[in-house]
Amino acid sequence: MLRSLCDAQIPLSSERHGPQVYWKLEEGWLAGSVRIRKALLPEFYALILSAPRGPGRERFLRELLAAGGWGEKAVDAIVPATMPDEVDRQLRALLDSVRRRQCLAIKYHSQNSGDLSWRDVSPQLVEHAGTPRVIAWCHRSGALKVFRVDRIQDTATRPAVVFRETPRAEIEEFQRGGVNGYRGAARVPFWFEVRRSERWIEDNLPAMFTFKKTVSGDRMRVEGEVAGHLVLARFVASLGAHVMGMDPALAEAVREVAEGALEAARAALNAGSVTTIGDDAAGRIGVIHLRRFARKR
Repeated sequence: MLRSLCDAQIPLSSERHGPQVYWKLEEGWLAGSVRIRKALLPEFYALILSAPRGPGRERFLRELLAAGGWGEKAVDAIVPATMPDEVDRQLRALLDSVRRRQCLAIKYHSQNSGDLSWRDVSPQLVEHAGTPRVIAWCHRSGALKVFRVDRIQDTATRPAVVFRETPRAEIEEFQRGGVNGYRGAARVPFWFEVRRSERWIEDNLPAMFTFKKTVSGDRMRVEGEVAGHLVLARFVASLGAHVMGMDPALAEAVREVAEGALEAARAALNAGSVTTIGDDAAGRIGVIHLRRFARKR
C-alpha cells in the first residue's frame, strides 16, 4: 500500500534499521495544496491585493487573508482596477490555454470590420497593462494578431487543432511599434518634440514598446517606429501648443484628428449643446491648432 502511495506522487521516503522499516512524509507537504513560506506571505498578499478586482480575486482573497492572520481592513486598503466578470472569465480561459499549450476557439468581435465570428487561435502572451490583450497566432489569417479580451464573447477548447508555438524573438519583434497595446499593419518612423519644462507630458507619454527620448535645452524629442500611428496622433494632438515640431507623416495624421475634433465642436456649438465656451473662443482654439499643424506638413 505504501508503494502505491509513492506511485501516486505522495512524497514518502523509507529508511531501514535492522528488521524495522521507517516511512516518513516530507516536511511541510500538504495534499492538493501549494506551500508558501511565511516570510513570503506579505509580498504574496500585496500582489493579490493589487490585482484587478474580479470574481477570481474576491473568491479566495478573504480566506487567504484570514488564514495568514491579516485583518479584513487590508482588503479595503488598496483600490484596484475593476475587471468585468466576462473579461475575468475569458482571461482565465486564455491563461489556461497558454499553460496547456492548447489551441482555443474564440468568438471575437472585430472593431475594424464589425465582424463577429469564431476563429482558432494559439494564445502566446497575455498583456495586462490597462485593457487586457492577448497576442495569439490566428490560424485563419496565418499570422500573429492582437485580440482585446473584452471583445471575446465566448471560448471553446480545440484539442483537435495543433497548437502553433511562436518563438519568443518573433513575438518581441511583433510587439515593437505598438502604442497603448494597439498595432497597425506596418511600422513607420516618427518623431515629435515638446517643451521639456512641461513635466506632465513626459509622465504621460503613451505606452510604446520601443522608443527613445533625447533632451536638448528646453526640448524633449521622442522618436522611434510606430505601428499605431493614429493612436499616437491623437495623443500628440491633445498636447496642442506644447508641441514644438514633428515629422510630416505624423503632422498629417494630427491635422486630420484636429480637423475632426474642430468639426465636432462646431456642430455641437451650432446645436446649442455647448455653453461653457463662446463661439469666438472655440474658433480661435481651432484656428491656432490647424495653423500650427499646417506649418508642420
